[in-house]
Amino acid sequence: MSEAASAHPAPPSMGRVLVRPKWLGVLALALVVASVFAWLGRWQLESAFLSLEHGRTVAQESTQPPVGLGELAQPQQRVADAAVGRQVTFAGVVDARDFDVVAERLQGERLGYWVIGHVAVTDDEAGGSGAAEVAPGLAVAVGWTEDAASATELATRLQASAGDGELELSGRLEYGQAPQVNRGDDAQALTAMAPTHLINRWAEPAAQNYGIYVSLDEPSMLAVLGPASGSGELEAITPQALEAPQLNWLNIFYAIEWALFAGFAIFMWWRLARDEYEKERREAAEAPSVLAEQLKRDRLKAMLDERTKGEALRLD
Repeated sequence: MSEAASAHPAPPSMGRVLVRPKWLGVLALALVVASVFAWLGRWQLESAFLSLEHGRTVAQESTQPPVGLGELAQPQQRVADAAVGRQVTFAGVVDARDFDVVAERLQGERLGYWVIGHVAVTDDEAGGSGAAEVAPGLAVAVGWTEDAASATELATRLQASAGDGELELSGRLEYGQAPQVNRGDDAQALTAMAPTHLINRWAEPAAQNYGIYVSLDEPSMLAVLGPASGSGELEAITPQALEAPQLNWLNIFYAIEWALFAGFAIFMWWRLARDEYEKERREAAEAPSVLAEQLKRDRLKAMLDERTKGEALRLD
């Protein structure tokens, strides 16, 4: 048995297995994958805190006095993040043909509908705009209601009764949302306040339009509604900017997930190398007995061969 043991080398240590070229290559790959996961986790974490910081900034901006729309936004141009949530004033003519309804709108914790409209901005109170025929178009959110029938009725009545005079309006500037595909029963129903999409629904869109929208305050809402205000319960929309800033826990959850994925990539490298190490240890432990068994069989075979030869000689 000692002869068999000495004929087989001792198993390598775990450290020697880990520094083999194969496992160093796997480690490099695992580190690359883990780095990507770590970067994604950091991005999610930063997004979570940026949303909190943005909420605080917007809340601070909401306390500032209103300014002319033209000081913060121009047609066909992006707006600065700091402009979102600011109170703005402007004058314009409401296009009675373009009142519509947007579904799935939250008012605090209540889900309902927005009545929205289209205003030709004749005076952005910063020296811009012009006559209604050539004035840039602006999407406005008029008000909120919990009932779909009331929202539809009000939009219909406004289309029939809204005046064509210039109105002095004010409200809160908000980012335009991305268009959404409606997969419900009514493919034409709106579920997002997306000015870039609304332009295609307007009866007579202007050559230039704003990419943002304005959520009208209560006095402006009532001015737009006019005689149609009694056709349904309509509330001024709760400004997003006044909601308490909150940490985005979904981003935090995703960041934790990416961190776990990064750790798992390193763990897989170590686990695979460990499996090879344990396999070689088992083979090394079993090798002496296997070799001894092989030697025993070889000796037995040699003895049988000698006996066979001896019997053959006696027969001769």
